[in-house]
Amino acid sequence: MFKAKILETNEELLVAKRLLYKVYIEEINWKITENNPSGIRIEESSCGEYYLEDNYSEVSNWIGVYNGDNMVGCGRTTHRLNGLFDIENYVTVPYEISNEPKTIEASRLAILKPYRGTIAINVLWAFGIEYEINNGIISAMTTAPVPGVGSYYISKLGCKIVDIPAFKYSDLDNEKVNLLHLDMSDKTAIKQLIFELRNEKAFS
Repeated sequence: MFKAKILETNEELLVAKRLLYKVYIEEINWKITENNPSGIRIEESSCGEYYLEDNYSEVSNWIGVYNGDNMVGCGRTTHRLNGLFDIENYVTVPYEISNEPKTIEASRLAILKPYRGTIAINVLWAFGIEYEINNGIISAMTTAPVPGVGSYYISKLGCKIVDIPAFKYSDLDNEKVNLLHLDMSDKTAIKQLIFELRNEKAFS
């Protein structure tokens, strides 16, 4: 049985950031450019463990999904920093999305390999969406490759591809990503989405 929660303590946040390092750096071999506008960097904890950090961590709601007491995935919803969403450091977001004051950006999704294809990802985002709408959010954006992870956001969450060209955050990235948008203003539809996410069985 999976469960999700907002990560509040420094210890919980560090577990999530170590999980990101494991998936993004050790598994995917994500390359980080120096002086990137997000301040993405690898840091080392007092215990000698590496983790991913960036400038937007402090304006984010971090979510962990657990199998028992073990965190098996994480994600976050991010607010503006110095007037800009993280993505706006790389691409121009259409005005009708970026100018909506009740918008958040979703990022840093990571699920440990043994739990991919389970409903862990559903539990994570069902919790995240419900948390944000309960706090007045009506619009969310994220980026992902389509086909790829972005196909999940489209088919399972109902995201729409925003009509701007696919892009790379860095020349070191292996593939381009699309900007995706989720309209959460229809509370009835969103509550139905949350119900479906929580009640779906494992998928491939």
